[in-house]
Amino acid sequence: VERHGEGIRLNVLATEGSSENVRRLNANQLDLATIGGGTPVVSNVRLVSHLFSDFFNVIARSDARIRRFGDLKGKLIALPPDGSAGLRRFWAVADLYDLPSQTVRFVSMPFEAAHNALLNKQVDAVFTLSSLRDRPLLALFEDAELTNVSLEVIPVEQAEAISLKRPFVVPDRIPRGAFTGAIPAPRWETTTATIRR
Repeated sequence: VERHGEGIRLNVLATEGSSENVRRLNANQLDLATIGGGTPVVSNVRLVSHLFSDFFNVIARSDARIRRFGDLKGKLIALPPDGSAGLRRFWAVADLYDLPSQTVRFVSMPFEAAHNALLNKQVDAVFTLSSLRDRPLLALFEDAELTNVSLEVIPVEQAEAISLKRPFVVPDRIPRGAFTGAIPAPRWETTTATIRR
């Protein structure tokens, strides 16, 4: 906008995410906002552009022996904070895999805390909803390499089935080596789900 939008002035605000953005749009406190796919809206909200996709990333320590989503049963998982879109999306996937909340041990925390908890063996896995080039996500893999912690990217193999029940979920793949290339992470192309922003 700065280079190509002469005369356009923007005030950029940090918010807690899509739910707050919808609330502020409905209250006429914002004119334009990013909203994750599948976020319920009740007013006259129109799509301007698809910006990028947030990927469902399930990352586990190799020694936790989690190879597929169903293996999360009984494991301790760091999930996004309460009330976040990421937390709601995790439970949407868990529902398809028949993993009710009472069979999954979890703790909700910001990703930075989850990063440390995973590397320090305080949790077995983390779930995050983010871009593949999200700096905190890449830092997790860099720090794992530096501390000799082996990580696995867990596939969401039934992403297409999830999209039948939740049409805002789009099946996609994480390319081999998306997070690190020297020792590729993931080791092979990995099926997952995405939400468009």
